[in-house]
Amino acid sequence: MKKLFKLISILLTTLVALVVIAAIAVTVLVDPNDYKSEIAEAVKKQTGRELAIEGDIGLSLFPWLGLELGATQLSNAAGFGSAPFARIESTEVRVKLLPLLKKELEMDTVKLNGLQLTLSRDKNGKSNWDDLAGSPKAEEKTDDKGDAPKLASLAIGGVAISDAHIVWDDQSQQQRIAISKLELESGELRPGTPFDLSMSFDLDSSQPEMKGHIALKGEISIDVEQQRYSIKQFEQTSNLNTPLVPGGKLQSSLKADISIDQAQQLLKIGGLTLALNGVEIEGNLDGKQIMDKPQLSGSLKGEIAEAVQLLAPFKASLPEGFDASAFNQTKFDTDFAVDLGKQTLSLPKLKFTSAALDLDTQINGSQIIDNPALKGSLKASLKKAGPLLTIVAESLPEGFKTAGLDGSDIDTQFAVDLGKQTLKLPKLQLNAAGIALNGSFNGTKIVDAPAINGSLKIAPFSLRKTFDRIGMALPETSDPAVLEKIALQTTIKSGKDSIALSKTTLTLDETTARATLNLNNFAKPAIRFNVDIDTIDADRYLPPKSEEETKKESAPADTSQPLLPIDTLRDLNINGTLKVKQLKAFGLNSRDVTLTLSAKDGLVRMHPASARMYEGSYNGDIKVDVRGKQPKLSINEKLSGVQAEPLLKDMANSDTLSGRADFATQLTTSGNSIDAFKAGLNGKLNFSFTDGAINGLNIAQMIREAKAKLKGQTVPPAADNKTDFSELSGSATVTNGLVRNNDLLAKSPLLRINGKGTADLNSEKIDYQVKTAIVSSLSGQGGDDLKDLKGLTIPIKVSGTFTNPSYGLDLASVLEGKAKEAVKQEVKKVEEKAKKKLKNNLEDSLKKGLKGLF
Repeated sequence: MKKLFKLISILLTTLVALVVIAAIAVTVLVDPNDYKSEIAEAVKKQTGRELAIEGDIGLSLFPWLGLELGATQLSNAAGFGSAPFARIESTEVRVKLLPLLKKELEMDTVKLNGLQLTLSRDKNGKSNWDDLAGSPKAEEKTDDKGDAPKLASLAIGGVAISDAHIVWDDQSQQQRIAISKLELESGELRPGTPFDLSMSFDLDSSQPEMKGHIALKGEISIDVEQQRYSIKQFEQTSNLNTPLVPGGKLQSSLKADISIDQAQQLLKIGGLTLALNGVEIEGNLDGKQIMDKPQLSGSLKGEIAEAVQLLAPFKASLPEGFDASAFNQTKFDTDFAVDLGKQTLSLPKLKFTSAALDLDTQINGSQIIDNPALKGSLKASLKKAGPLLTIVAESLPEGFKTAGLDGSDIDTQFAVDLGKQTLKLPKLQLNAAGIALNGSFNGTKIVDAPAINGSLKIAPFSLRKTFDRIGMALPETSDPAVLEKIALQTTIKSGKDSIALSKTTLTLDETTARATLNLNNFAKPAIRFNVDIDTIDADRYLPPKSEEETKKESAPADTSQPLLPIDTLRDLNINGTLKVKQLKAFGLNSRDVTLTLSAKDGLVRMHPASARMYEGSYNGDIKVDVRGKQPKLSINEKLSGVQAEPLLKDMANSDTLSGRADFATQLTTSGNSIDAFKAGLNGKLNFSFTDGAINGLNIAQMIREAKAKLKGQTVPPAADNKTDFSELSGSATVTNGLVRNNDLLAKSPLLRINGKGTADLNSEKIDYQVKTAIVSSLSGQGGDDLKDLKGLTIPIKVSGTFTNPSYGLDLASVLEGKAKEAVKQEVKKVEEKAKKKLKNNLEDSLKKGLKGLF
């Protein structure tokens, strides 16, 4: 740039020299046009360039010593082509003659028309004006000659440049900037006196890529001695086409008063008004140490009058349906201070207001260049959520009402230090859709290995009202009054690849759960948990059964479909315990529930599993092993002292059996469908009931009815439809889905029941025989009517299928057998009576015969 200024000074010096030469020529009455060749030779001797004066040289002497020069051009440096380095279509320079005698230089307006200047630099960095600027040694020699005579005063009427074209072509940077149709006009130029300046030109630049028109004007003051410079009433307008801004158009206007004190390194910009593509900004700026370590402070206010116009270039990339009008009249207001030497930043005020969003923040920063550290507060209020959420509209659920988030707000305090890699959020308050969240967090190693610790609290809210507000429907629940009170309080500790929740309290309606949760390795989660629940009725949260669902349940299911998500189970890494003080689930009531779940490397186990229920207890050990090709299941369960009737009633709405029950199973199976489970089921089970009854089956009544029919008697009135027993027990073995029982035993005061047979889980067929012996004539369950059947064993055949069992009683054959036995007994009695009578008769006859003989 220094060389360029020197070049311009050389050109001006040349012009002055021409004036002097012309004056001398005039004084000797010589036409200066006769010396064009001599002038050209002199220039070539000094510069090696060709000077061509195509037009006439016109001179004037009094009162102005003037020069009018026609078309003139200077050739380019070697290696930069044949196009001229500079060309001027016409030049006019006039100097008052008499003031020169007093060492005062007074010039009229310097006029240059049609200037064409090409500044070039080749790939090696050599420019086409290096030869004109001279060598540094030459400059040193020139400086050694001493100071030139000083002028008493200098005044230039102005500078007028019209239709100028300047090209900057830098091959080393692949940059070309062309300025055309340059018009420049200044007021009178006097040292220390302000002057007006106006300029306009067309710009065509390859780097940065832009093309268009720029105009500027202002009142300029230059104090070289004091190094003070200012531009008052500065105005600049531009209308550019450039791909550097969305939409490719940049329209701007700038107004300001600018002053620079180079000696004191001060900058002041006042009355700043900037309009840029629909954005209007006003403000002021003060700067210190601007040449060394700048310090800037000031205030800015702005408004986006037409957001639609501003965002129009982004339309193709904006989400469909985005309402830019919601950001019309968006305003911002900020005070700021930046010290680049101390690397500090202060934003005591930064506010944004719009129809959609209000934002208020304060920020203080240190080490903003090396390792930024920011501290401050932020408040934001979402007045219209719709325009903002269109950005994520595709990910929102169908039917989501963005208006439900209107009025959401956030209030937070923060401190982030990238050098120390720390984060502090001592205050975080968020309110959205009826949910109020409060929290505080601290973070370390936030860049390398983020670790966040803190606490979170969500005040009680209604999930139903929240969903209704955002237009979403909750899954239907059996109890429509649930999900009306939800609250959460927890302590969070997270690392780069882990998160832990402790001191967690979750409120769900009338339920309170306390829990801890640890999750490590997000890619392959390892989960550890402990949950303690006071009381919960899970059935309230289950969906109600519709008629269609009931029909589907009764319809045959496809039992060949896979049941277990094998890949998911293989990836599980879980260990934890769930405790419930009082639980209702699937109709069953239990208390003191403890379930311990572990899963790793494809082995899932629930053990220990225990509960108190129905005056008894449950203990279980359940395993699912998916390490092999086929899943394997193992079930070991035990019920002790359970009241069967309320259990069955709650579980299956059935009162088939009553009494105190003990039940134990040890079963294994394999496969991944119901069919496979049944076919591979093996193991054993045993059960016992005391002081109970089989409801829905009155064996005594069945016998009475059969007896009455055989005798042709009227069927007696139906008694209670149950069979009482004091003891009912048995065991079974399971082999590939075939359940075999050989030791069923039931005892009651009237009956003794034994049974054996099979139940095939695969075909669902039953083949079972029950033998009932009448052992007493007590009145219980109609014993008086059956006293004549005492001692009989009556077989009952159970067959059919699980869904359609049938019962058969063969009392006729039993009675026929009893009748035959009775006849045999009568014949035997007659025979005995005959034998006895015959014996007596023989004895009497013998006595009489012997008496006669003797």
